[in-house]
Amino acid sequence: MKIVHICLEAPYIDGWNYQENMLPRHHAELGHEVIVIGSRNKLPYYLKNKIDYTNCDTPYMVGSVKIIRINCSFSILQKLNYYPALPSLLEEIAPDLVYHHGGQSLSLLASKSYVDKHDKSKLFIDFHSEYYNTANSWFSRVILHKTIWRSIIQYCLPSVSQVYCISSSVKELCEELYGINPRQIEYLYLGMDVVSTNEAERENIRQLVRTQLGMAPSDFLIVTGGKINPVRKIELLTEALRGLNRERVHLVVFGTPDPGFESYAAQLGAGVPRVHFVGWCNTEAINRYFLASDLAAFLGGQSVLWQQSIAAGLPGLFRKRAGHEHLNQGNCLYIYTDMVEEVEQWLRILTDPANGQILDGMRERAISLATGEMSYRLEAERVVAKYLELNAARSTDECANS
Repeated sequence: MKIVHICLEAPYIDGWNYQENMLPRHHAELGHEVIVIGSRNKLPYYLKNKIDYTNCDTPYMVGSVKIIRINCSFSILQKLNYYPALPSLLEEIAPDLVYHHGGQSLSLLASKSYVDKHDKSKLFIDFHSEYYNTANSWFSRVILHKTIWRSIIQYCLPSVSQVYCISSSVKELCEELYGINPRQIEYLYLGMDVVSTNEAERENIRQLVRTQLGMAPSDFLIVTGGKINPVRKIELLTEALRGLNRERVHLVVFGTPDPGFESYAAQLGAGVPRVHFVGWCNTEAINRYFLASDLAAFLGGQSVLWQQSIAAGLPGLFRKRAGHEHLNQGNCLYIYTDMVEEVEQWLRILTDPANGQILDGMRERAISLATGEMSYRLEAERVVAKYLELNAARSTDECANS
């Protein structure tokens, strides 16, 4: 089967572990011909001066996946992006399945046009947006989502064979703002790929990282990071560490500040010893910090980094977010407020050497979750199975009507 993953609004970044990377990789490993269509010139602002695809004018391979990058010719409000090469490219590739990452997209019109002209092809789309990260202003909610995106999505829905949402809160937004029938929606959670290292490799990474940070082997390391801004609530961690005042407890923070929040980042951890800022990290470096740590702490907005830490077998301390309950199978604990005292209370328990069995149990459940229902491999298989099921049903209907 030939599968095209369209990653123009939800970007494809070489070497990352996002869903846009992992589903194509596993589809290729399952023996399918896989092509990713990504953007050359429209990338998230936080990648400015870090990654540049503007000169990627010829296809290239990432493992067994072919990557084709095309240009956005114009953009309105950085949201309505037009890729003129997409319609002819789809005709040239002639995919059986078009998997469109990010349903809020002008490019969805090209995907609809293609499947409408090819009876045996199927169009799947997924949605990642939820109320905490979008539709928060009147213009965004009423004009962008309930008018523009809703009109495009409703026009395309008759040609869409499957709608996926990554969480129940995303499903809620799709039903309320876009009017998508809940019977057409299935969950396809942001999944995980277990960070595969044996115990010797993990211990070696643990020791190397701790030596670089000036830590003793038995010290307790907490890891956090991502885009550094007030939404991440990293100050809750640094202030909790100040109150905890345990010399063996360290915090490593990766990432760079969002534009305009440089002073906020500079003040984080001021006067708090054993806080280590390591700057922007690629996926490999992030995984090294996860493997070297004892606890992942993400106390603000939901991020794919939560899943990445679980895949490394890390116990988690996460902010409770409605719609993400599937991330807790006994592998993490939640905080419910912005009170430093609540964070400090959990850190006092989790960093106590006498409570090591609690963390051991959380680690086991993290690996169980990553290898079970949230495995990217199993999710890739589900997508293929859904395509085959739909095509089989179509064949049965054709036979019955002939």
